[in-house]
Amino acid sequence: MFGATVLDDKAFFHGGILSNEATIPVNSSGFEVLDLKTMAPMIVQIDDKNNSVLSSRYRHQLAAWKNTILAVGGQIDDDFGVSRHIINVLVLNLNQRLWEVKKQFIQRSGASGQGDVMIDASVVSGDQLLVTFLQLDPTNFGRSFFSMNLNNQEVDYNFNVAYGAGEKVLDWPLLSLMTLGKDGDFPHILLQSKRLLSKPDNDTAWFEITGKGEIGVDGPLPFTASTAHWTLPGGGRSKVLSLKLLRVLDKPTLLIWAVTKADFADSRGQTVNAVSLWDVSMNGVMGKRNVSLRLSRIAMTLPSNMTSAAGLQSIDLPLVGKLSVGAKDVMVMPYIGNVDLVSELDYTNVDMQQWPGKGFIIRGSSMTDPHCQPIVTWQPFVVAVNLAASAKPAIRALSNSTFCSSRLAQLRAAAIVGDAAAMETGAKLHRVDSSQGPLLMILSSERKTRPGGQLLQLDIHAPLRGALVDLDGHSVQNLSVPLLGDYQHPVGIASCTTYLNGTAVYLQTGGWYHNDDDSTQQAQPGVIAVPINLSQPVQPMLKVTGSSEPKGTAYSSLACSAQGEIYMYGGLVIDRYKATPINHDEEGKPDSSHAEPVWASSGNLQAMRLSGSTVAPTLSKSWKLVPSASQNRTDSSTSIPSPRSGHTLTYLPQETVASMGLSSGALLLFGGSNSSNPSLISTLADMTAAAEALADVDFDRSAWLFDLKAHKWSKLQAQGLNTPPGLMHHSAAVVGTQ
Repeated sequence: MFGATVLDDKAFFHGGILSNEATIPVNSSGFEVLDLKTMAPMIVQIDDKNNSVLSSRYRHQLAAWKNTILAVGGQIDDDFGVSRHIINVLVLNLNQRLWEVKKQFIQRSGASGQGDVMIDASVVSGDQLLVTFLQLDPTNFGRSFFSMNLNNQEVDYNFNVAYGAGEKVLDWPLLSLMTLGKDGDFPHILLQSKRLLSKPDNDTAWFEITGKGEIGVDGPLPFTASTAHWTLPGGGRSKVLSLKLLRVLDKPTLLIWAVTKADFADSRGQTVNAVSLWDVSMNGVMGKRNVSLRLSRIAMTLPSNMTSAAGLQSIDLPLVGKLSVGAKDVMVMPYIGNVDLVSELDYTNVDMQQWPGKGFIIRGSSMTDPHCQPIVTWQPFVVAVNLAASAKPAIRALSNSTFCSSRLAQLRAAAIVGDAAAMETGAKLHRVDSSQGPLLMILSSERKTRPGGQLLQLDIHAPLRGALVDLDGHSVQNLSVPLLGDYQHPVGIASCTTYLNGTAVYLQTGGWYHNDDDSTQQAQPGVIAVPINLSQPVQPMLKVTGSSEPKGTAYSSLACSAQGEIYMYGGLVIDRYKATPINHDEEGKPDSSHAEPVWASSGNLQAMRLSGSTVAPTLSKSWKLVPSASQNRTDSSTSIPSPRSGHTLTYLPQETVASMGLSSGALLLFGGSNSSNPSLISTLADMTAAAEALADVDFDRSAWLFDLKAHKWSKLQAQGLNTPPGLMHHSAAVVGTQ
């Protein structure tokens, strides 16, 4: 029930019904966007200022037109939960990220053919938007067609294709609409199907819009389906979940997604999901058409307990039944869970869209195998099939259920925890200038494998390990930094590199750690320094002294100028401690507790200056940067950035921002989240939690610039869709003006 389309190698999904709450619409005007080249997902927020024209919409359709996205029809629920159909066409301005109403049709109510209207299929052909819709007045039920010119919004054709309860076209629920080349004024064909939910037959019927005669439609047209494989007895075990007419590599193609059965040499009747691709052609003259289907490809998922299609002997497919096939005859898709209809309210749980010049994509919801994950819920999946990649098609999938398919995939899923641990440290690349040119440096705490387990933990007794990388000279120099006595290997640190008396100095502050004495989380206060002597493999760790050391924060960000100026923004600070029960007596009453910190996001911007020597560095000056009096978060939510953590703060020298009219250096703030949880593991493992952490539009679309001379924040608005998505716990650097 969601909208989907593909534009410029990006798949866009919007709206629909919550899979696990099958009567509640998704309440958002934003998009889920998937980069089909990298399979990197993002959430793109869209301004919805026209009376919520797109929020909470479902059963609508998206279509790409030129470099824009259209939204056609659909349903919305009002504040009282009453559903109503929408008959308008919206266009998305990608640069401004703003929906605009392109065409609003009059919505009438009552009898005599002017009842509620529901758009049930649409397609863009050149500059024409072709739409079929149903009139839902029970006294005069009918289906109509119109063609709208997208350049001037004029409706070129508008007529009934069926009227009254007895017309043959109304015996078939409409599924798909496409064009099959020029043939007079109406080069369009409709695909319809008798079966969607539980009827045993998988018949399809074809109708062609002609614009002639009483209803302007010919059909049902006769059709044939041919394959290159042997047909076997005992078929008919497939259930169609979705049918779609698409242009795949510019060929008219019928795609059928079905849950079906496959026989292997050592296991028969295995449940699989299969997509069959049928080349579509039409023969004959108008009024005497024949539709020919030829099976061109089969793609299938494997059962969760199988890793290859070796031993495949047959598969059931709609239209033709049981076919004799082998492993070489099918494209294997990654396991994406068990796919079926979510509920009887859902007429299809899977949508397929063409990927122009490449192939097609599939989006739906799947249920995780209960043997893999005991808590069974519906989760989204996407499969991208690139048929133009090479002689062998490239198939990639994104799904919460993929890790159930094999031991290797389970190890990859376990790596989520490892990735969380890696990101929690806050380690990042630093530039170090040397006589041989710029070097890249990284420092990180050493990790070791827990006994009997896969996951890594910090080795608290090992020194920091690092490397200096000479990209031009193709060389790497290893570093080792022995620890100070009170260094706790904190995670969520902030760091930057500056210079003191001509020597590069790595600075680090903040982070959190577990205090083993009382099992509480603590924040690491103060600043440490590591002067970088390129001729020595072991570098000292020094405590930076100064009366104004920063208080302990986690996931803040440091930015350094080359002159020893240090800036720190945001992060999580311990607001207070609360008592949490850890033991209970026989009656269930708590008899002991420990102090658990309550973390809160900070919005403070602090400046420091590094001085002294590389043997005894000090903070000679520290002060809080306060925005000018005209900027106040209370007065305007857009005046200054909101408190956050997991962001990046980057120093911009004056020459970088001179073209913006600034006479001094500046700071660039981007990303982060409003999460107050210092542990990333639970956030990364839960896609909902990750989305909620980035829910605020401020973290998705905006960067902030702080003028260090005027003490003023300016909000930089993103333009277009090739800007970074909402990011947290990322890294950033500036090269020139990029």
